[in-house]
Amino acid sequence: VYQEQVMQIAQKLAGFSLGEADILRKAMGKKVFMLVQKEKHKFIEGCIKNGNSKPVAEKVFSFIEPFAGYGFNRSHAACYALIGYQTAYLKAYFPAEFMAALLTSDQDNLDRVAIEITECREMGIEVMSPDINESFEKFTVITDKVNGKSKERIRFGLNAIKNVGHTVARAIVEEREKNGKYKSLTDFIERVRHKDLNKKSIEALAKVGALEKFGERNALVNSIETILAYSKNYNKLASTNQNSLFEASEIKLPEITLAKVPPASKKDRLSWEKELLGLYISDHPVKEYADYFQKVALPIKHINSEHINQNVTIGGIVSKVKKIYLKNQKTMLFATIEDLDASLEAIVFPKVLEVTESVWVEEKIISVSGKISNKDGELKILVDSAKLVTLEDLDHFKRILTTQKKNGNYESKKNISPTKLIITLPPNFNQDILKQLSAYLDKCESGKIKVYLIIENSKLETPYNIKLTDKTISNLKAISPTAQISVS
Repeated sequence: VYQEQVMQIAQKLAGFSLGEADILRKAMGKKVFMLVQKEKHKFIEGCIKNGNSKPVAEKVFSFIEPFAGYGFNRSHAACYALIGYQTAYLKAYFPAEFMAALLTSDQDNLDRVAIEITECREMGIEVMSPDINESFEKFTVITDKVNGKSKERIRFGLNAIKNVGHTVARAIVEEREKNGKYKSLTDFIERVRHKDLNKKSIEALAKVGALEKFGERNALVNSIETILAYSKNYNKLASTNQNSLFEASEIKLPEITLAKVPPASKKDRLSWEKELLGLYISDHPVKEYADYFQKVALPIKHINSEHINQNVTIGGIVSKVKKIYLKNQKTMLFATIEDLDASLEAIVFPKVLEVTESVWVEEKIISVSGKISNKDGELKILVDSAKLVTLEDLDHFKRILTTQKKNGNYESKKNISPTKLIITLPPNFNQDILKQLSAYLDKCESGKIKVYLIIENSKLETPYNIKLTDKTISNLKAISPTAQISVS
């Protein structure tokens, strides 16, 4: 029995109006016992008035009453199961098209877009920067031939670029569809004569790489005034010549010449992408630190409910900072830390902020240690300590890696190796794990790396000093996949 059938039974047997039948449906669906009993009395009376016996009315009601316990869930489960099957089918057989549609539907939610682009990468689908000759208004699948085989990629939509309005995006696409691809910057400016193609929109297109086929990003940005002057002169001449013997197509102005300036730095390019697309698309500032964070930090995407109340270390770029001024005239801070695949909100209380304030600057690369909390139903890290990760740290780490390759382990004759191995066990861990860890560490070769355990926020020093290798780390992770293993 489903909702609509309950309403039909009430209408035909008890003479309920559509509105009255809906009240009965809601009472059952929301399991309001008192209201169900009231409606039951009304239902039986209605059935008797319509010539049905009381026993029949009671039997019918007893048949539909259990609906309150399963009907709503079952009918919705069937719908969701069908939708789930359809989406799974589309994602399996049309992965690029499915992800492009998903990105378009979420283009106003940058957190979702970032997650979905990461998923695209894991699926082997490249998401490319906007391009004036390939992008449409929405995220679009582009098919190219690579070594004789078709390769599908997703091109960023023009609507998703900040400062490029929907009307401008539509004008760019419609003109291209009508008269072909844009051959040059001059050709683009002459053909797209939309009132909203102004300084902000042209600059945004240049900064995100949409005009990169016509010139390097920094050269375009430094030529905005030249481009605007050309557009103004061309439109003026076109307007004048509409009333003359000449056609607009006969207007000839010198080609736009771009400024001769150094190319945009990687930092500038990524900063522009973050500002105007809401995320990094051509590269990621954390990428060159990936090996470093792989050794000393837990990837944010791996943090889950098992880590609640555990101490962890994460690393990434500071993407948002918000200071809060408290009544006691002290300051606390909320920040978003973003690594290659995910982001996490960090909460910095006044005492910690006093000693780490210089760290909390947007676009700085940092490492953060603290306890995972599910405050407000969302996972966050309550910061105990934080530090900048500098290029010097990266160089130091690379020297360690070089030494590892030479020695085949983590220890260095030059005294630049880590000295601690820290194993953080999850809450409610199986006691057998401790026995397995102890048995394995007993077999490890003696060395200079001291082993520590963190159990329920307590740091315990073990009697083990071992020689650490990549195989050691792998074996420890195999014993306890949910444990966090770090070296310092």
